Amino acid sequence: GKAKRWWGSVLNDDKKPEQVEFDVVAESLDKQYLLVGECKWTTGESGKQLTAELLRKANLLPFAKNYTIVPMLFLKSASDDDAGNALLPEDIVKLYC
Repeated sequence: GKAKRWWGSVLNDDKKPEQVEFDVVAESLDKQYLLVGECKWTTGESGKQLTAELLRKANLLPFAKNYTIVPMLFLKSASDDDAGNALLPEDIVKLYC
């Protein structure tokens, strides 16, 4: 499906309202996968920490229950602890060339 931003209120693990935001959300054409993405234009980010938080938030989404969640990071520069799910600007350019 078409990628877009998503934000709203969900119930966290303590059943309390929590505001969450996703920079990118896209459904696969076969409707089995949901890509959730975080964009960071800073340096020194922890890939593992960002991915863990992204998965935590994605698992709170009521409409994501029937999907396999695919976490994706869009980073300015490589993280020191790459979780294997990050795209850098040069990776995006390669996809279009």
